[in-house]
Amino acid sequence: MNFSFKKALAVLFLILLILLGFWFFKKDGSDESIISGWEQVRVSVETRYASNPELKKAALQMAKALQLAVQNPDNAVAIDVELEKAMSCVLGVLEKQGSDESGVLGDIRDLAIKGSERERRYIRYNARLSGRVFDGGGPDISLCTQD
Repeated sequence: MNFSFKKALAVLFLILLILLGFWFFKKDGSDESIISGWEQVRVSVETRYASNPELKKAALQMAKALQLAVQNPDNAVAIDVELEKAMSCVLGVLEKQGSDESGVLGDIRDLAIKGSERERRYIRYNARLSGRVFDGGGPDISLCTQD
């Protein structure tokens, strides 16, 4: 009799853990946590590129486009146009400065997509592109915004 009570208690504990896990992921994945996460992303990008104001501006443009991607991954096709412009801006700034820092785009992406829920949404964003690839054209400083 004691053995079945232990089994029932273990099953109940396991069910509670699963329910707690679902609650945690639902809470963590809310739009509010993604939107409020932008402030951390902005500070990270500004800190990382503080010594290069022009590149910092371009990096923030790209981070903002990535923020749009994680906020609304289902609107991927429209957002990807903005992301392509931002990437061309960053590459244009690097070209203008004579820099060959090939890892900058990946670095900015990593700063903007940091966190499990942001990563999941970015993966969903990429999946919504359905293999569609935009011809970014390459470095173009004229695509930099004035914000």
